[in-house]
Amino acid sequence: MDEYLDLYNGFYLENMRKKLGFLQKEEPEDELLITELLQTMHNTGADFTNAFRSLSQISCPVEGEAEGEEELVKKAAELLLEQCASLEELKAANKPTMDTRELAMLLSMAQSNPALFQMISDRTTIARQLEKLSRLKDLMETSREELRVKQAEDWTRWIAGYRKRLARELEGQSDVQAAQEERGRVMDGANPRVVLRNYIAQNAIEAAESGDFSEVQRVLKVLEKPFSAQPGLELPAWAGGGGADRAESDEEEEHRQEAASPSAARDPVPYDSKPPAWANELCVT
Repeated sequence: MDEYLDLYNGFYLENMRKKLGFLQKEEPEDELLITELLQTMHNTGADFTNAFRSLSQISCPVEGEAEGEEELVKKAAELLLEQCASLEELKAANKPTMDTRELAMLLSMAQSNPALFQMISDRTTIARQLEKLSRLKDLMETSREELRVKQAEDWTRWIAGYRKRLARELEGQSDVQAAQEERGRVMDGANPRVVLRNYIAQNAIEAAESGDFSEVQRVLKVLEKPFSAQPGLELPAWAGGGGADRAESDEEEEHRQEAASPSAARDPVPYDSKPPAWANELCVT
């Protein structure tokens, strides 16, 4: 088991270094920086897929930059703030799935009858519920402006450390421009632009149930190249970007959408976007 954990940790760090663009050096502090990134994503409610993809847009520090370090860090933080959850989204995500009365009963049982408690629940589950309850309490006392400031502070702190690490990547590099381009290429090849999110699958399912399989085919085509930008395939087919093979007139198309799936009535969301609010209600069965 110890040998497996060592191998797993080695592969994990290797993959994470590619995702963060650490290609020239391996430093002991990398693991802590990775852990802090994941914790910052969790604390800010960031979309993991899009946040990782955005990292390639954060430049390495180089001599003679036109803008100061503080301004560059601020711009990078604003880029990642676009992927953070709103106050309402965080409240919904941190709402305990267990009723407070049930939670209180289980906490009492854990003290009075540990054997029975272990038969019907476990401490890890209870700890998660208590953590959510505590976070929700804090969020209820937080305004949108205060949350945004806190999210910006969290990302600014991490990005400052990240750029210092990136600066060490360029030490001893004779061709800085080539190193920057290689970093971007590797990162975009390790961080997918599109993944099969629940709302994307739901749109395709609803269209197929209405007899229209064009969205299934379109999603499949997008997912065949998840790391690449694909012009003309940014939006669902029902949003009006179905391709040259869709020869229906505007009037016919409008009539078809009215009679088709519920997804046609929703505002179109790009495949590489954060999930829309309605997707929070989706459950995988």
